Amino acid sequence: MQILIVEDDHIEAEYLRATFSKEFPGVEIRTVHSESAFRKALSGLAENPPNVVVLDMLLRWSDF
Repeated sequence: MQILIVEDDHIEAEYLRATFSKEFPGVEIRTVHSESAFRKALSGLAENPPNVVVLDMLLRWSDF
C-alpha cells in the first residue's frame, strides 16, 4: 500500500508523514511539498499509482 501526501508546507508534510508512519507501519509514504516535485510525481502516477492521496486543497502554487 502507498500513500502520497501533497502539502506545500514542509513542516506539515513531515507531520503527516510521521503520523501515518506511526499509524500504518510498513506502508510506503511519499511526500511532495514543491511544485516541481508535484509535477514529477504526477508524471509517474500512471506507472506507480498510490492507493491514497492526501491533498492540500490550498496549495500556494496550484492552478485549481
